[in-house]
Amino acid sequence: MNAIASSTFNFYERAALHQEILKADTAPMHLPFTALRLSMKPYRAILPPADEVVIRLCLTHDTPLRVRDTDGWKLAGKANAPSVIVTPAAQACEFDAPHPHEMIVIGCDNRALSSLLTSHGLNADSTAAALSSLSIVHDMRVAALILDLWRELARAESSGTTLVIQGYWKLLLAALVNALLTPKAPTCFGMSQQDLRKVDTYIADNLCDQITAKDLADLVGMSISRFTKEFRDIRGLAPYQYVLAYRINQARLHISTSDLSLASIAMLCGFSSQSHMTDTFRCKLGQTPATFRHEHA
Repeated sequence: MNAIASSTFNFYERAALHQEILKADTAPMHLPFTALRLSMKPYRAILPPADEVVIRLCLTHDTPLRVRDTDGWKLAGKANAPSVIVTPAAQACEFDAPHPHEMIVIGCDNRALSSLLTSHGLNADSTAAALSSLSIVHDMRVAALILDLWRELARAESSGTTLVIQGYWKLLLAALVNALLTPKAPTCFGMSQQDLRKVDTYIADNLCDQITAKDLADLVGMSISRFTKEFRDIRGLAPYQYVLAYRINQARLHISTSDLSLASIAMLCGFSSQSHMTDTFRCKLGQTPATFRHEHA
């Protein structure tokens, strides 16, 4: 049984906070991690130190949430989907969530995780540094890979394959470590983490409207050209690509977790029409929103 099954998983189980759970170690395959999908009641609790690194993807938009470790509160405010919270091994943390919310929780034994990452060419020291402190990640690729991994896990009982799941797992870890290391690398960037959070909040709050690079550049007091270059260097995507990825990710969340019509979801996520959202899904995901809903209903 994986480490999470004896620590973090038992915490959630004892507290009776979950409504839907998939334990990867109960599937007919050997996997180096455990995953849960949880619908959480309001709660405040201290999670004791454990042997696993725990990755949590918030699926609920605009949820008040506070997370802290021994250094103080790391996230205090509203956690917008898709915020990813990474808790290192052997470190207690306190969660304070006054409202119901939903998240995917993934846990992996720290030693197994380090071994896996180094075996795939990631520097051991860099990996250890990236996973050494409680961190909040706002990265669309990381969030999308967690959703893809969960989708394959949900299929595993009937038709999923170990190789596909392990492939998503390796891609997720590489993307996560890269996202964790990027803000810490010495740079000459003028954009601070506060600026990046301001941009993410603006995108989330104005998703149903048109969002331009000028809007975002004005937000942090930069010229469009400088903002575009620095944003691409930090996030790996041009501003318009990042906004589009955010729209797609939010649409996927609404489609898989709500009964809203596709036309309503298109409007909420800032697509000009349902057909625009359909064309975007077909181009970026290789399937239509209707097909995506059918597979994730």
